[in-house]
Amino acid sequence: MTTELSEPVNVADLSHLSECMVTAAREFVDLKFRIDTEGRKAPKNLPDDLHGPVSGGEYGPLGASCFFNNIIPFFPRDITSNKATVMSVPIAHTLGCSWHWWPDYDKPTRDKDKIISFILSEHGARNTAYTYIPELGLCLAEEGQNRVNFCRYHHIPHVLANVYTRHYPEAERINVYVLEVAGGSDVWAVLDDRYVQKVSYFGYALPLLRAYGVTISERWPESLPALNDVLLNVEFCTDKKQFHRPVIDIQAVKECLDKAERGERYVKFSLLDLPIRRKFTGLAWTLGSGVAASVMWGIFSEGVMGQVFLALLAFSGGILAVMLAPVLQIKRKHLED
Repeated sequence: MTTELSEPVNVADLSHLSECMVTAAREFVDLKFRIDTEGRKAPKNLPDDLHGPVSGGEYGPLGASCFFNNIIPFFPRDITSNKATVMSVPIAHTLGCSWHWWPDYDKPTRDKDKIISFILSEHGARNTAYTYIPELGLCLAEEGQNRVNFCRYHHIPHVLANVYTRHYPEAERINVYVLEVAGGSDVWAVLDDRYVQKVSYFGYALPLLRAYGVTISERWPESLPALNDVLLNVEFCTDKKQFHRPVIDIQAVKECLDKAERGERYVKFSLLDLPIRRKFTGLAWTLGSGVAASVMWGIFSEGVMGQVFLALLAFSGGILAVMLAPVLQIKRKHLED
């Protein structure tokens, strides 16, 4: 069934994608469909960050964006608002979510023609919000999620949607490191040699990233801080604003490591560098006593009084030397504390 539109509608362009990328994108869409389908029967067999613990309703399948971001790293938060465009979106490249009903339920089957007429109309499209990622050839359904699987079920190749275009970082900016650890592999993605994000479901992520052209290595780069050092500073160096999932900022890690290294160095200091109460008052009294002893020793240079004032002068000079001269040594971090 077709419907009349007020003006021509653009079709999401996938012509720039390689055959390998098209295949990987479609397999990624099929992956979510298979997980959601399995979740209808046994949701407890699936991870909660790929499918909710309940088979039906809002707490069942994850939304397309959550599913995508829990697998694929570095999808940026686009803080700039761009105008949505009504486009014809290929179902084979669209991640949906049947959170309210599945298309094989009785009601959608009985009202099939009515539903098709609505979702292929301009009015129906205005009630949706889809995110199109041209670099990956994927659409993420936000509003209007249920109609994606409805179209799959009824073999409808395209659906009209209100589409916002968001861009994924270029492949050459991303490196993925597959590290062998006790018990298996540990996979980390690095963007611009600065931002680090763990790839938890690398079995699902790597086919798409590899087809996109991301470099995949088996050794952590020497140009970056050791991974253990990165993880030790994760509490202080995590950025939660730029991307949909938190990332570790390598630049912040380097600053922490540099600060820690400076703290381990030994430095010389005097007593005046310590947080001693009334230290400047003591310095003034010592200096005054030394001056007074010097004057009195000049007057009474002979006899017992002269020796007493000379001793007092020498004692004051020794105290001043200890207070002012950097004759002590300590680690910088303890001095800062």
